[in-house]
Amino acid sequence: MKLKRALAAMVLCAILFACFTSSAGAGKEGIPSLFCNDEEWHKDTVSPLIFRNGKYFIPAGLFSMLTYMDVTNIDDNSLLIYNTQNEKYISVLFKEQSAAINGDIVNNVGIFRDDGVYYIDANLACKAVGLKIEYYTSDSGSVSLRITDDNCIFTMEELIDSYISDDEDIFYPDDNNEDVVKRIYLLCTSPDGRELMFPARDNLEAYELEYTMFLDASSTEETILSSIADGEYGFAPLSADELDELNKKVSRYSNRTSRLVLSTGDAEADSILRDRGYCPIVPDFTVNGSTYADGLLVEIIGFLNSNESCTVYLDDYWSSQRLMVLISDIDYNIYVTSNLTDVN
Repeated sequence: MKLKRALAAMVLCAILFACFTSSAGAGKEGIPSLFCNDEEWHKDTVSPLIFRNGKYFIPAGLFSMLTYMDVTNIDDNSLLIYNTQNEKYISVLFKEQSAAINGDIVNNVGIFRDDGVYYIDANLACKAVGLKIEYYTSDSGSVSLRITDDNCIFTMEELIDSYISDDEDIFYPDDNNEDVVKRIYLLCTSPDGRELMFPARDNLEAYELEYTMFLDASSTEETILSSIADGEYGFAPLSADELDELNKKVSRYSNRTSRLVLSTGDAEADSILRDRGYCPIVPDFTVNGSTYADGLLVEIIGFLNSNESCTVYLDDYWSSQRLMVLISDIDYNIYVTSNLTDVN
C-alpha cells in the first residue's frame, strides 16, 4: 500500500504544475557559480552550486529562469520540474528518494534540502527535461555550471570573462564628456491583467528608476493616472483605429491626446500609424528573454559616448530586472534615467 501511495503521489505531481520565480548573486572571485543560458542565477549568493558525493547539485528554482519550465512543490515531500515545450518532466518524492522520469520510476535519486531549498542532481534533472549542462573551472579551481537550451549568445568562456574583466571602463566615458548628463529613457508596457514573473514596470518602481509607460486596452484607471502623473506616456503597438479608441479612453483622465506609440516592428504598419498622426518609437535597445544584460550595458554606455541619450525598451523578463540592477549602480552625475518629457 505504501508503494502504491508513493506511485500515486508521483503521478499526481506529474499532472499538476505551476510557476515559481527566482532572483541574483555572485560566487567566489565575483564569478557566479550558476547560470541559465546567458543569465546568472539571481540567488547565487544564498543558493549556489553544491558538490556532494561526487555529483553537482543545483537548486530546483534555477529551472524557473526558463519561462517554459514549471517548478512545483505540491507538499514538503514532492517536487515537479516540468518542461512545457517538450512535456518532459522529473517528479520526485523527497523522503523516498525516488522519482518518476517521463514515465519511468527511478530510485536513489540525488536530492536534498539546504535551508529549505530543494537541491537536485544536475545531470539527472537536466537530462530528464531535455536541457544541457556546461562547466567552467577557474584558475583557482572553483567551478561554475550553466544549464542551457542552446538559446545562448555567449560561450561559457565569454560569459565568465565578463565577470573577470575590469568594470571601471564600462561606467565612465572620456574625460572631455564628464560634464554632460546622458539620459537613458527606459520604456515599458503595462502588466495589468497578466501574471508575470518579472513585470518590468513593478521592478522599475522598486528600483526607483524613471521611465515612460506605454498603455494598452487593459490598462486600469490606476495605471493610467500613474502614467499621467509621471509625465509623458504612450501606447503599446496597436492598429490606428485601436489607438484612436484608447486615446479617447485615456484622454478622459489626461485631457489631452498622446501621439507616441511603440513601433509595431513592421515598416508598412508604422507608416500607416504616421499617416494617422502617430509617432512610432523604435527603441535603440530592446531587452527580451535572450538578452545578456551585462553585455548590453556595455553597448549602452558605448552608444552614449557619442550620443546625448538612448531609448531602452524593457520587456517583462529577468534580463530586464538584471539591467535595472546594473543601471542603478552607474554614476548618476553622468547618466540619469528619464521620462520622455525630460530633456538635457
